[in-house]
Amino acid sequence: MIPLLQVSHLYKSFTPGVYAVQDVSFELKRSTCLGIAGESGSGKSTLIRMLARLIDVSPGPGGGDEGSIRLFRDDISLLPPRFFAHHPLRSQIQMVFQDPTSSLNPCWTAARCIADPLRVLLGIRDRDVLAKHVLRLAQLVHLPEELLDRLPHQLSGGQKARVGIARALGPRPSILLLDEPTTALDVSVQGQILCLLDDLKRQLDLSLIFVSHDLNVLRLLCDRLIVMQQGRVVEQGTTAEVFAHPTHEYTRSLLSSMPVLNKTA
Repeated sequence: MIPLLQVSHLYKSFTPGVYAVQDVSFELKRSTCLGIAGESGSGKSTLIRMLARLIDVSPGPGGGDEGSIRLFRDDISLLPPRFFAHHPLRSQIQMVFQDPTSSLNPCWTAARCIADPLRVLLGIRDRDVLAKHVLRLAQLVHLPEELLDRLPHQLSGGQKARVGIARALGPRPSILLLDEPTTALDVSVQGQILCLLDDLKRQLDLSLIFVSHDLNVLRLLCDRLIVMQQGRVVEQGTTAEVFAHPTHEYTRSLLSSMPVLNKTA
């Protein structure tokens, strides 16, 4: 079976000779969740923004061809971000950002935030049709209907996270990119969002790429893991394999620093 997403030899440099992402390659299969682990500055958020085509790829250090991002066999890395924003494949790969407060328009209601991609990417203009889609999406993420008329600052962190997920699901994507979407949430709310994402993956046949520095979160949700250090992938495999038999010293260091829950008698 051909992978849904094939990433080959990606590089990203913001300063000549210094690479935030270096020679990264991996595959994503349909209906699976891939976790990207690493400390701050490891390149994971830069990588996921490249996959979303929010930033461009860079040539490798030898000055040769740039890497590729193949979605349904089409190399979307060849499309500049401003062109990809209006490309038909744009609807197939959507992103949920780390901070829902800054990613939601503060002047728009939750309903309008959810409706915007439906207008832009699917071309839905009829107000009644939009309203039906918005209500369906709100129900899908368990967001109460009475909250749809509220502005972002009137919502809790968990409610804003649900709005962000609903907005990303609107264009009916095959891949959902999640950049530390639960980092700012309380532990109990974090668990609710993780359960929601797992349910949506199975219910909608979604593939997920989940970026997090929290290995406990990735262990709960992900089928496979890649571990990044200084822009490079130093380890990848099934989640069970990486946790049970880490091969790289950096991975072993991350695992040894994981918080352990105290056992009660």
